[in-house]
Amino acid sequence: MKIKRLDLLAFGPFTKKSLDLSEGKPGLHVVQGPNEAGKSSMLRALKAWLFGIDARSTDNFVHDHSQLRVGGVLETSGGKEVACVRRKGNKDTLLSAETEQPIGDDTLSKLLPGLDEKLFSQLHGIDHAGLVQGGQAILEQSGDLGKSLFGAALGTQGKTDLLGELASEADKLFRSRGQIQIINAAAAKLKEARREEKNESVSVRVWKDLQKSLKEAEETVARIDEEIAEARRSKSKLERFRRVAGPLAERRELLERQSALGDVVLLPEDFVSRRQAALDKLSLARERLQKASAKLDRVQQEAGGLDVPQGLLENQESIEDLQLQLGAFQKSVRDKPAQDAKRREHRNAAQELLTSIRPDLDLESVETLKPLLNRKRLIANLAQESSLLKQKTGQLDDKQRDLTDEMTGLQQQLEHLSFAPIGLL
Repeated sequence: MKIKRLDLLAFGPFTKKSLDLSEGKPGLHVVQGPNEAGKSSMLRALKAWLFGIDARSTDNFVHDHSQLRVGGVLETSGGKEVACVRRKGNKDTLLSAETEQPIGDDTLSKLLPGLDEKLFSQLHGIDHAGLVQGGQAILEQSGDLGKSLFGAALGTQGKTDLLGELASEADKLFRSRGQIQIINAAAAKLKEARREEKNESVSVRVWKDLQKSLKEAEETVARIDEEIAEARRSKSKLERFRRVAGPLAERRELLERQSALGDVVLLPEDFVSRRQAALDKLSLARERLQKASAKLDRVQQEAGGLDVPQGLLENQESIEDLQLQLGAFQKSVRDKPAQDAKRREHRNAAQELLTSIRPDLDLESVETLKPLLNRKRLIANLAQESSLLKQKTGQLDDKQRDLTDEMTGLQQQLEHLSFAPIGLL
């Protein structure tokens, strides 16, 4: 695995800076610079790119947490290049360098198996404080040089913890007199399985005898199943007979009664509803008849108690005529206000017509116009011509309104039309 480029897009004091490590022969690259040049920030950016940006990162003094970005290009041992960008977040933090779409947070961890941020910092990201601590650890170690160098990389406490973890894992796997360890438990299960296999094993002769007995038992079961099925069919048939025995007897009885009746009229299917409707009508008619009879009795009793003078009976026709005239008179009285209103309306119309002809006259002086009646034929002709002129004027007005409506419709259509702009060639 080789780091070919580190892109400091937005991290610490850097903005859109890149550290190109692809030139030269593969080997050790030395990055130097004065104090506060950003060497420590680049180391933190490298770890943030490979393992994720810390949630409590202090490298946001130029860019906000949501804007922190660091990326780069890795080259695998097979020569394949992986370019990606890391953003700060809890999910989908690793993005494609080209599309900026999530490519899976475990993409780099798969390329660095067994290497986490802590181990990377101890082996490949040693800063000045780490070098001082490692030197002190070498001075404190005793024994061979390999253990000392190993302790310098991991720290004294790291080596002790690692050895303890390895011993603990070894105890969990196997112990010579243990029972709950994984390998011990698996060996015990294997031994028990072999014992059960031996107990369950039989000879070929016994197996054949068992197979023969099984076949005979299966044939017996099949025969019994067939007998049970036949018995069930017979039972079902008998149950059907039992269920229809009662209805069959009732049918025979009904047929005998029908035969005793002889020829009868076949009623329609809706006879029941029609009969019920007829009964309802009959009941209603009886109720009305009863009320009418009671009313007739009351009227007859009242008629019997009346004492009508003979003179009224003799003048019946005159009384009826007077009653009709009274009704007409009452109607005239009721219609009088409306007739008065019509009379006033006609008088006003006549006054307006007279004013339009002779403004100097009123209705009381209209008698002076009677001599003009001798020119009735001329006036009739003029009235007829005036009527024709009014009719033609009305037709012209209708035609003008139609043309106006048509012009308005065309203008509205013209307003709703959208013209595409004509480009110049």
